[in-house]
Amino acid sequence: MKDEIASRLKSLTGPIPDDLILAIDQLRHADALEVLRHHPGFAIQDKKRSLENTHNLFFKAHRDLLRGLDEFDEKCRSPDYFLRSRQHDAEELDLTVRKEIFAFSDLAHSLVEHSRQLKNYEPPGRAAALARSFGDDGLHEFVIKLRNALHHQNQVESQWVIRASGPTQTSHYVLHKIDLLAPSIDWDHKARAFIGTARDPIDVRTLVEDYANRVRSYYDWYFPELDTVWPPEAQEYEGILLNLRRRSARLNWRLLLITLINNKFDPYASMERYLTPEDIRVVKIHPDGSRAQVDAIIEIIDEYGACDDEVRSLAYRLFGIHTS
Repeated sequence: MKDEIASRLKSLTGPIPDDLILAIDQLRHADALEVLRHHPGFAIQDKKRSLENTHNLFFKAHRDLLRGLDEFDEKCRSPDYFLRSRQHDAEELDLTVRKEIFAFSDLAHSLVEHSRQLKNYEPPGRAAALARSFGDDGLHEFVIKLRNALHHQNQVESQWVIRASGPTQTSHYVLHKIDLLAPSIDWDHKARAFIGTARDPIDVRTLVEDYANRVRSYYDWYFPELDTVWPPEAQEYEGILLNLRRRSARLNWRLLLITLINNKFDPYASMERYLTPEDIRVVKIHPDGSRAQVDAIIEIIDEYGACDDEVRSLAYRLFGIHTS
């Protein structure tokens, strides 16, 4: 049956027929996900998912890099940090920051590559949005090429600079222009122009903050606009996938709730374990033991809209709410 469904999906030339949707719905969850890889919308959606994942990884690298810079800034305020006995710790932190600069630049490059995979679905106004967000000063080209400069071509030596103003001391991880402009490094003309006009030395924190803000500005525009031009086959695939996730979640919730009820589990005793402080604040707007409070909990945790009347009734029972 699975092979037959996969074969029919491969040959689809229009909307998926109802009987095929029903056949997919009757498969085990893992088998349904497997055959759906043959749906025409899978490849398109997979490209979007890859871009979204890379986008998230880019900002994770940004946060990790800033965390490393902050850690050094805090530690360098102690004179003991520069003693020989602490040399290993200082070197390890320096390597961490170097690694994160590479990851930041590498993921910036990956964002460009993954976005190109969706070039056939470009929303109107994309060129204008790129110009508006990234400008034309060469920062984008510099960041994209930075991974090569730091690790592939010449091992540019970045370094820490400590600056003191009265009692206040700050640390700065910097790149010197004389090192960046070494003949062995292959910058394009825009990146080279950026280096030429940049302040020497280039402060890494300022650099990555500026660039991350530009990336954020662009993708805050891009992702909503992409949805407006998303092709029908990809929308259909997403709809079928959502229904499968709802079905799986519904079955899991039903089994879990029945188990908790049979074991006389007290949900109020464990609420702080499963909900965030903000979740609890929202939930506590409603009186304990009220349907409104349980409905608020369901709205928070029901990611796929899986809760049906049976699951909601079981949730009420778990919280001791009697239904007639």
